[in-house]
Amino acid sequence: PRDTTVPFIDGVNYRENNYYYNDSSISVMKSLAGKETFLSKVEELYGKYGTEIAQYRVYMRRWCQRTKDCKFCDLEAEMLFMLIREYKPRSVFEMAPKAGYSSHWILQALTLNDQDHNQKQNQNESNVVGNTTKETQLSQLHSVDIHDKSVSFMTERHFQDRWTFTMGDYRDLL
Repeated sequence: PRDTTVPFIDGVNYRENNYYYNDSSISVMKSLAGKETFLSKVEELYGKYGTEIAQYRVYMRRWCQRTKDCKFCDLEAEMLFMLIREYKPRSVFEMAPKAGYSSHWILQALTLNDQDHNQKQNQNESNVVGNTTKETQLSQLHSVDIHDKSVSFMTERHFQDRWTFTMGDYRDLL
């Protein structure tokens, strides 16, 4: 017989329908689940990150004209950017980045998160006498695709240390 229990691992992770979740991902899903909560969350996030999006959108529109390869919608990219800015993951996994439009938005959000983190860390350390500054590990984007088209479009030097591309079928890489 199939195991139908939902095991708790360290009181945090559990399985449902063969997918593993943790408490933080459940709270994100709940905050975006209903129409009212979704719209209020989107309004909140645009209020918080709208200026950054407007500034980066100008750059990405020029990037789209240069590459002639934008298939990902602005709204989807902006939502992705805001969720990464808000929930601050240290590592993001992306499948099939194609030319890298969504990759750029992800990397920009990760970069800004790291800058915010470093700024807060430096402020905290300046209040402590004799404290040495620790080097913070960069947030990372891991992209997997069966072609390497995105590699030719990921030319920004400030993204290169935080982006890893693996060519291949993700199922073969697991």
